[in-house]
Amino acid sequence: MIDISEQSAVYKNVNCRLVYLHLALKSGYHDTDRDMIDISIRNLAWQVGITVSATRHALETLQRYHLLTRQGNLWIVKKWTVQESITARPKTQRQQRAIDDEEQRRRQREKEERQEAAARKEREDLHASGKTQFMVWYEQQLQLADQGDADAQRAVTRHRETYEAHKESMTKKTRK
Repeated sequence: MIDISEQSAVYKNVNCRLVYLHLALKSGYHDTDRDMIDISIRNLAWQVGITVSATRHALETLQRYHLLTRQGNLWIVKKWTVQESITARPKTQRQQRAIDDEEQRRRQREKEERQEAAARKEREDLHASGKTQFMVWYEQQLQLADQGDADAQRAVTRHRETYEAHKESMTKKTRK
């Protein structure tokens, strides 16, 4: 049953509490009549033991707070809300380790996915600017070679033809 104490206007009114409790207890629980009750206001007042006027006021208050709705002659009582299931606590250290390991794997997968997305974006940006990753690397090596780096000079000499091929390929793609 819903904790109606969270709605102070409902909970502080004794008649509202009595009417809600009575309707929640008397409403159906089968598939065909779940949370429904067919009862007149006078009969409800008599069963609860309050005046008809107090009963009307309680019903209006319950409807205002969406704990009760009317469909023709039927009253539909809101007795429960859908909530997320509570995760059971691990009973052993082994279960806790398994949960921790799974959480670590999930975080690692998310990190890898973010890195992959960033790399994909970088490649797309490079292609949009007319370059490949190899071309960027080669140009960095070319700058280092100009500064006197011997390893960079050898790399520039060795990969010049590949760079020219990449450059030509990208030029053809941008013309299309």
